[in-house]
Order: sequence, then C-alpha cells, then structure tokens
Amino acid sequence: MTIKKHLLAELLIKLRLLKFLNLNFPVQINGKKFKFPVINLLGFQNLRELKKGRESYLDEIITSILKKRKGSFIDVGVNIAQTLLKVKAIDLNQDYIGFEPNPSSCFYTSKVINLNNFQNCKLIPVGLYNKVTLLKLFIKYGEDDAHASLVDGFRDKSFYRSEMEKYVVVFPGDYLLKELNMDSVSIIKIDVEGAEIEVIEGLVDSISKYKPFIICEILAADQGNNMEQNQINRINLLENILKEKGYLISRIYENNKLVILKEFDKYSSCPENATFDYLFIPPETEPLSLIFPTLTIL
Repeated sequence: MTIKKHLLAELLIKLRLLKFLNLNFPVQINGKKFKFPVINLLGFQNLRELKKGRESYLDEIITSILKKRKGSFIDVGVNIAQTLLKVKAIDLNQDYIGFEPNPSSCFYTSKVINLNNFQNCKLIPVGLYNKVTLLKLFIKYGEDDAHASLVDGFRDKSFYRSEMEKYVVVFPGDYLLKELNMDSVSIIKIDVEGAEIEVIEGLVDSISKYKPFIICEILAADQGNNMEQNQINRINLLENILKEKGYLISRIYENNKLVILKEFDKYSSCPENATFDYLFIPPETEPLSLIFPTLTIL
C-alpha cells in the first residue's frame, strides 16, 4: 500500500469521515498488487492489519504445500478475504472455495473478488458445522468482526453485543463438498472462533477422502474461567478425531518453525514466537523437510 493512501485513510478515520465513504486502496502482498475496498468502514481494520503483514508466517507454509499438492484451497471462515488475498498472491490461478455465514462479510468479499477480477473463486454464503441448522452469530466489534463466533458459551456473553447478533445457516462440509463435485483438496484453513470441532466433525468423510493439510486456529483454554472445562473438552474431542485419522499435530511459529506435538498446548498462552495456528499433517506424507525446505521442524 502506498504511504499517501494509508495516511489518507488514517486521516479520514480521525475526522470521522471514512464511515460515509466508499474507497479502494492499493495493497501489496508478496510483491503482487491488489485493490482493497473500504465500504462505510467495512474493511478498514483489516486494511491496517494487511499493511502490518497479517499472518505472514503462513505464507511460506501455504506456498510450500501448494507446490507439492494440487487441489482446491478451502477457506472456512472467510471473514473479509484476508486469506483469499494471501492465496491469490501466491498463485492467481489457484482454485479457491470460501465458506462464510456472515452476510456482511460475504458482501464485502464479493466486492474484493470483482474488484480484482479474481478467477477460480467460489464464495458460499453459509457456515460449516456438523449438521444443518440455524445458529446465532455472536458479534462484538462490528460487521466485519474477525472474533465473531457461532458457539454459544465459547466466550462469556458479556463479551458480545446482543444487538449485533445474527441468525445464520450452517451445513456439514461433507455435503457441500460432495455437491461441488471436487476432484482434490490441497489445504483446508479453519478460523471459526471456537467452532473447530463442529467443522471437523462435518468434514470427516472429506478428510478421509482428500487427506488435505489443515491449517487451524486453536485458542488456549482460559484457566480459572467458568468455561474452562468446556473448552478443554472440545479441544480433546478435536485431538481424538485427528489422531483417529492419522494426522500429526504441529504448532506454527512466526520464525519459520514447526513444532510437532503429542497433544495440543491446551493452556499455553503463547511460547515465544508461537502462534495460535496449528498445521495438521495428513498420514502418508513425504518427509516434511522435502515439503518445507525453508522451515525449521522440531
């Protein structure tokens, strides 16, 4: 992003004018230029994060996997196209399928796709879950809130704003991927603020069939919190499914490092340079040093 454009955005936000405007800003990701809209403040916070290099530690991991594995990139929890832009910066022709239950996020991401003339993109306006049902989407920070969650009890209800709750439709991923008639899947990225177990349960057949790499955010349990045991139980369920499928669990570090784990760091806030993102490695994978030659693997 050019400095002048960024300064303009910051000035407009200070003057409380940006919420009245629809503007497009240039962003540069991995050397490729894209357009990033800000529509009545929708997208502004992530414009700041893109400038800082949001989740840049995933770039090398995604790039390395896509070099070795052909197939669609599945993005569960699109939010406002952060991962879509990351994937297209790696390969403009990469097949991308995104699932997002928040109508505002879908509206915004559609704008990103059209503005940049992205091809091979499918945006499905539903959430993934372990059954077909109607759920509340809990929101705190606005229409493009990256902390929005479908899980009642994942955080204390006082964390969210009740007036911003929305009802959304969710489906099992296995059903939807079958309907999409997909040949192969290289990566599934999951960022769903606590609904990881339901998403994985709804994808068990697809995981067995495609054996994709899975990138998933798992937040640590809140020690001493009244929801602590529920959080631990959910993490244990997820861990059991992955082990039954023969997957290895590894934690992603910001300094180009993967650490193979016997189990999740359930209580770890964050060791130095560690993130809350994990890479689940499918069975019968070739040596990791060949897939990730630039990473330190412990």
